[in-house]
Amino acid sequence: KHLDEGNTIAFRISLVSRRIGLLNRDLNEQESGREAGADAKDPLTLKDKLSAHRKERLELIEKQLEVKPELLRLSTVRNICDNEYVSDGKIEEARDLMSRFLAHSPDNANAKAYKLLLMEPDPANVPTERKTEIKEMALKEIPDQISRAVSLAAHYQSSGQFDEAMAILKKARASSPNDKQITEMLFNSALAKDDLDLADELIQAARSENLDDCNGDYFAARLDIANEEHERAIEKLDRCLEIHPIFPYAMLLKSKINVTLENYDEAIANAKKASITNPLEPTIAKQYAILLYDRSLRPNVSLSDKDILETQRSLGRAYTLAPDNLLLVKAYTNFTHNHDPEKALSFLQQAQSNQSDVNYSLLLGSIAMEDSKTAGSEQRKAELLAIADSAYQKAIKLEPDNAKVLNEYSEFLRLTGRKEQAEAMFKGNDESLWRYHYRDGQYVKAKEILQKLYDNNPEDVATIRGLTLIAQKTQDIDGLKNYSEQLLKIESTSDNELLQIQLYLESGLAKEAGLKLAGFRKRNPEDSKAILMEAWSNMSMGNLQKSLDLVNRNLEIKPDNALGWRLRGQVNSLLGNFSQSEEDINKSISISNDPTAHIALARVYIRADKKTEAMDKLNSLLRDGQAPANAYGMLERLYHQTGNKIRLKALYSKAIKQFSANGQWYLKAGRFYLGEQKYDQ
Repeated sequence: KHLDEGNTIAFRISLVSRRIGLLNRDLNEQESGREAGADAKDPLTLKDKLSAHRKERLELIEKQLEVKPELLRLSTVRNICDNEYVSDGKIEEARDLMSRFLAHSPDNANAKAYKLLLMEPDPANVPTERKTEIKEMALKEIPDQISRAVSLAAHYQSSGQFDEAMAILKKARASSPNDKQITEMLFNSALAKDDLDLADELIQAARSENLDDCNGDYFAARLDIANEEHERAIEKLDRCLEIHPIFPYAMLLKSKINVTLENYDEAIANAKKASITNPLEPTIAKQYAILLYDRSLRPNVSLSDKDILETQRSLGRAYTLAPDNLLLVKAYTNFTHNHDPEKALSFLQQAQSNQSDVNYSLLLGSIAMEDSKTAGSEQRKAELLAIADSAYQKAIKLEPDNAKVLNEYSEFLRLTGRKEQAEAMFKGNDESLWRYHYRDGQYVKAKEILQKLYDNNPEDVATIRGLTLIAQKTQDIDGLKNYSEQLLKIESTSDNELLQIQLYLESGLAKEAGLKLAGFRKRNPEDSKAILMEAWSNMSMGNLQKSLDLVNRNLEIKPDNALGWRLRGQVNSLLGNFSQSEEDINKSISISNDPTAHIALARVYIRADKKTEAMDKLNSLLRDGQAPANAYGMLERLYHQTGNKIRLKALYSKAIKQFSANGQWYLKAGRFYLGEQKYDQ
C-alpha cells in the first residue's frame, strides 16, 4: 500500500514541478514583453498560481518523507531549499528539511555536503573554494573504502586534479586489485595524465582478469585512440561489440573516432545507435546532438523537416540531461533561432536564470541585442534591449572585474548610444579603453592610447598586437609590416604568424602573405586555419576552384567557422554565384557579427549590381561605428557612381573626423569641392 501511495506522491511531485517550471517560463515571457495583447497572461495571476504550486509541492514532500522517503530525489529537495528557503533567508527551514531527508538517506554523501553548506554563515554566498572543501569533507566520511575512493577520485577528476585522483585510486587498487570500477577509473586517470606505462599495465591486468569485460580490448582500444591509431582501435571495439552487441560506450568511441577520420555520416550512425541503447547517458546524448547540429552547418547540406525535428529534439534531450553544458545551450539556441527566434530567446532566458556562469548572461545579451536590430516594432526593440541590458547587468554583478564582461557590456552601451557611460567604465584603464575605441572605429584615439602604452613598454605583446590591428584598419602598410614583425620577434607563436598572414591578405599583400604561408604550411601541414589562409591566398591569385575546395574541406571539419563561410562567399562571388555568395556570407555573419563580413557582403552586392543594397550595408556599419577605413572608400566610389553629392559631402565630413591623422581624406574632400567650384570649402 505504501509503495503505491509513495509512487503516486512521487508522480504528483514531478507533475507539480513541471507546472512550476512552466509558470516560471510564462513569467519570464511577461518580463521580456514577448506576450502581448489577447495572449498576455496576468502577472499577478501567474504569481498566485506559482505560489500555490510551490506550497502544494512542499506539502507533497512533507508527506513523502513520512510515506516513502527513499523515492525522494535530492535534486528536488535542493531545488526547494535553494529557491524557496535560502533565497528568502529561511535558512533554518532549509536545514530542517535537509536533516529530515538525511534521516532516511544517511549515506548520501552529496546530501551531507549540502547540509554542511547550509551550516555556513551565509549559505547563499559560499565561495567556490569553500564549496570544494565542504564537498571533500563529506566524501571523506563515506565509510566503505571502495565507495569512498570512487567518489573522491571522481570529484578530483572532475576538477582536473588527476594526481590526487591517481594517488587515491592506486591505494584502493592495492587493497582490491580486481575491483573493476577502481581499475577503470585508474585507467582513465592514466590516459588523462599521459601515463602510458600505467595504462599498458592496466590493459595487461584487464586481459588477465577480464576487468573491462572485453578481455582487455576495450582498454586497449582507448589507448590506441590516445596514440592516434584509429583503425586499430576500431578493430578492437568491433571485437568488444561481438561480445556485447549492446555496448553504447563502445559505439560512442567509434563515433568519436569517425569524427576524427572525417567519416561524419558513420559517426552520426554510431552515436544514434549508442543513444538508442542508452538514452539517459548525458555524454552519449551530447555527442549525437552536437553531431546533428554540426551537420546542419556544413556546406551543401539541405535538411528535411524530419532532420530539423530530430536535431531539435536531440539537442533538447541532451540539454535536459546536462543542463549545465554551455556548448549544448549555444547549439540549441543557435539552431532553434534559425526557425523560431522567439522560442530560442525564451529558452535562453530560462537557461540563464538558473546559472551563475557569466557566459550564459553574455550569450543572452548578445542574442537579444542582435534580435533588436530586426525587431518588428519599436516596442519590441525596446523590450529586447531591456533583456540584453538585464543580462549584462547580471554578468557584471557576478564578475564585476571580468574584462570580457566589461568589454561586451561597453559594446552594448556603445551600440545603444550611451558612449559616455561606456567610456566612464574604462576610466584609468588604458588597456581596455583602446579596445573600446577600436571597436568604435575611433582608430586615432585608440592609436594615441596604444602609442603611450608602447612608449612605456615597447615589448608588451598586447600593445604591439593592438598597433598591428590599427595599422591594418587604417591601411598603414608600413606600420602593419613593422609592428607584425615586432610581434613575432617578441612572441613567435603559430597564432601570431597566422594573424600576420591574415592581415597581409586583408590588406592586399598577397605575394608577401603567400611566401610566409608557404613556410608556415611546411612546418604545420595540418593546421586548419592555415588551410583557410591557403584558400584565401589562392583566391587572391585567381585559383578559384582550388580555393573553394580548400574552404569546403575546412568547413567539413569546422562547420561553425565564420571566416570559412565568409571566404566561401567571396570565392562564390568571384565565380559569379551571387545568390550562393550572399547565403554564405550571411551565414558567416550569423556565427560572428564581424564588420569584415559585412564589407564582403557589400562587395557581393556591388558585383551583382545591387548598389542600393551595398550602400545600405556600408551605411549600417558607419551608424554602428564598426566601419573600417575601406568602407569609407567603397561608399565614396558608390556615391560618385550614383551622383549622390549630398551624401558624399556628409561622408567626407565624417571621414575627416574619424581619420583626422590621415591627410588623404582632406585631400579627397578638397578635390571634390574644387570640382564643385566651392573654393571656400
